[in-house]
This record gives sequence, structure tokens and C-alpha cells, in this order.
Amino acid sequence: MNLSEKAAYIKGLAEGLELDTDKKEARVINELLDLVSEMASDVEDIGADLVDLYDAFEELDRDLGMVEEELYGDMDTLFSDDVYEIVCPNCQESVVLDEEMLIGGDVICPGCGEKIEIEIDTCDCGHDHDM
Repeated sequence: MNLSEKAAYIKGLAEGLELDTDKKEARVINELLDLVSEMASDVEDIGADLVDLYDAFEELDRDLGMVEEELYGDMDTLFSDDVYEIVCPNCQESVVLDEEMLIGGDVICPGCGEKIEIEIDTCDCGHDHDM
């Protein structure tokens, strides 16, 4: 039973009491029952709108995912913790590398095709150990 059906059921129960409509108490009860009916209808409308909004959001999210995939490629690889971005010293193009590519040592720039020499400093102490 949805909210509107429940409100109608309660209103029917109140009508079955055959309250004297000339009394203030009966008028208050009838007004409250009308209010409950209107609120139930409004809540059901909001629920239906929410379902529509959720569906539209899901569609937009899928569309945005396709655009991101087209623009950036694999987003999981691009923004994982093990991804690094360097600039090719030959053509100044940005090159995205993962940790495996860095360890392998042979990095070829996709822009100019030149090998990029990479020096890895394994010390995180902040000191210059080349001196």
C-alpha cells in the first residue's frame, strides 16, 4: 500500500466514525486528514522525481566516463599512486609513466621517439648526495 492509499484508508476509517461535522474536533480531524492526503501525494511525486533525477545522473555519469576515457585514456592508470609525469627534454611533451616503466629504464617519448634518460634518486632525506 502506498502513502496515498494509506491516507485514503485512514480517511475512510474516520468517515466510518460518522463524526458530527458541526463540532470543532471533527473539523480539525477532517482538515488533518486532507493535509495528510496532500502530503502523501507530494511525497510520492518527490519520490518519482528523485527516481528520474537518479536515472539522469547515472546517464550523465556514464557519458562523462566515456568522455574522460576518450580524453585521458585509462583513468585508473592515470591517477594511481604509482604514476609519474615527466617532461621530455627533447620535445617538452608531457609523458606519463608508471613505476614499472621507470624501473625498466628504457623510456621512449611518444612525441618525438627519443629515449629519455631517467635518474632515480632512491633517498627521500632531502639532501643532495651527488656532492
